[in-house]
Amino acid sequence: MIELDEVEEKLDLPMIKILAFLLSLISGSVLFLWGGIGAGLFGFFIFFGRPVAALALLAIPLFAIFVIVGSILIARGDGTLGGSVVIVFSSLSIISGFSIWIPVGVTGGFLGMSQEIRDVEKDKLIVLVVVFTLCSMAFSGGLLYYRRLSSEYEYLEVNGTERKYLIEVPSDISEEVPLLLALHGGGGSAVSFRRNTDFDVLAEEEGFIVVYPDGSGRHEHHLHTWNTGITDTYADRQGVEDVKFLSLLIDELTDRYEIDGSSIYMIGHSNGGKMTYRFASEHPEKLAGIAPSSCSLGVREEEDAPPTTVPEPPEPLSVIHIHGKEDKTVPYHGGEGRSIRGTRYDISVNESVMFWVEHNDCDKEPMIEEDREIEVKRYLGGEDDTQVSLVTLNEAGHFWPDMDKNVRASEAYHGLEELIWHELKRC
Repeated sequence: MIELDEVEEKLDLPMIKILAFLLSLISGSVLFLWGGIGAGLFGFFIFFGRPVAALALLAIPLFAIFVIVGSILIARGDGTLGGSVVIVFSSLSIISGFSIWIPVGVTGGFLGMSQEIRDVEKDKLIVLVVVFTLCSMAFSGGLLYYRRLSSEYEYLEVNGTERKYLIEVPSDISEEVPLLLALHGGGGSAVSFRRNTDFDVLAEEEGFIVVYPDGSGRHEHHLHTWNTGITDTYADRQGVEDVKFLSLLIDELTDRYEIDGSSIYMIGHSNGGKMTYRFASEHPEKLAGIAPSSCSLGVREEEDAPPTTVPEPPEPLSVIHIHGKEDKTVPYHGGEGRSIRGTRYDISVNESVMFWVEHNDCDKEPMIEEDREIEVKRYLGGEDDTQVSLVTLNEAGHFWPDMDKNVRASEAYHGLEELIWHELKRC
């Protein structure tokens, strides 16, 4: 049986220490960036239809296992206590996502391994310095980005909890303007939704204010969800008061800006779409219309079980539902979709739409407009002049870029944002 001491004699222990140091430093830097721009990692891949890559990113915490093993091996050498410290502290950074442990661990690692660096060949030492410099630049960049995110947000207190949002106000406001609330999907954030859509540009062109409320999660700037009341998300499990947040946000903005109270709209994608449905069912009086996309109004725990849906709204409201016919995450015809957490059975798009058609007492026979790319069914004649529309994107899947590409292919609109705004103005 080979003894550990024999293995150590055959290995270049100084290089093992430096390699472990570099791996811990790199993983620490990556995890810092992960904590600061998670929306650009997990949210980015989810948003752009790369769920496999997104799940691969979730494997990053497995670095902790290798880091801990490395610390045990390094600790067996002389003068390597600091080298072990950097590994342990980097593993703590992996658990927390971002914390002060990273620079503390790096400093400890340098102190601990300084005794051994003189034994390393010059060319290897140069590699060490270059990699350390690059990692330091990444670390600094992540810190600056993290701080910039915090500076761009505006905050609103909800029952002692600080909630945040991003806002874009057109440069020329000479009269009352419409207000659009845009809710990100699950696993995203206000930052990712703002970055990956063109609502800012459209708001400037059309003269409306767009605000991006931020959901909640374990991390400050990424992996956020909404408490829809019908899904198993972090926000649902924590009982986050998202309905109250959105209601207070509307009040805050109408007090601060010249808002046209008859032109307040809400849109949402995926989990944000379900949140839009929930808010509309509880506070239809605050909105002129909603445009949820890639979502359903209710879910079933089992395939044959009765669905859990949003509550019956107290008054009618115009609704535009947008959905890709090839959506596999929230199937157009209902049924089992793709979910990171267990099995979920969504009700069909038609069931979601007919909920509002019946509630608004609209005509049961729709007017239909269609081309090869897009079909629009309009259920008119609802109470208080409301209407319900179903916009089907025939070649699109679940994710916003895919839907946007389908809309642009129709040549009727410059993008999905323009289509949504055009439909909302009809409300």
